[in-house]
Amino acid sequence: TINKEINNILSLPNLTVQTNSKISDPIQLFKKGFDFIIIATGEQTPKLMKIPGENFAINYLDFLSNPPLKKFKKVAIVGAGNVALDCVHILNEIGVPDIQLFMRRPIYCMRVDKERLLEMFEKKVNIHPLLAPIKIQKKGNKLTLFTTRTYLKNNKLIKSKEKSVYTDFDLIITATGADSDEKISHPKIFYSGDCRTKASSVVEALADGIQTALKIITPLLKQK
Repeated sequence: TINKEINNILSLPNLTVQTNSKISDPIQLFKKGFDFIIIATGEQTPKLMKIPGENFAINYLDFLSNPPLKKFKKVAIVGAGNVALDCVHILNEIGVPDIQLFMRRPIYCMRVDKERLLEMFEKKVNIHPLLAPIKIQKKGNKLTLFTTRTYLKNNKLIKSKEKSVYTDFDLIITATGADSDEKISHPKIFYSGDCRTKASSVVEALADGIQTALKIITPLLKQK
């Protein structure tokens, strides 16, 4: 499906694609004759949990772009969004028997599609709500996740002093979101997709791309 969509775009007669062309300063493109710039670079920088031992974990972008093929028996995922469920899906596909998901908020706060949440229950994922990671420790080839109990008070997340320890993980994946590059304020530079809306699905990102194009096209059509 993705290849079909890409080929449809590449077949457009008025489109030129330049690959391997890093743009350090988008404003310089105006000097090359471009009238408008749309930046749709997504969210490329995974958010850090800022806890000791985080370097022993792998972030979801690295995991999803190049899933390890080795057999894991027990894997932890820290996060509660659609990308966390993407990781669950891949782990299930490669046959991991024990998948555990840790999230700071209650299950009802998960920002995921209902169908995907039900699918996760069908895959018998062990969900740990109201737990915040505080440390990751490595001993030999095994990882240990230290957590603290959390609770909501006036919709604010508060950490308690109640600690828990989960051991014997072969892999810990962090899926706590990502950040986009710093934005440039310019009347002819537009941002679209994840880097603007933090869209949670491909459909939302595509819809935002259409709206961004209309913002540029509509005033030009009125001038004609």
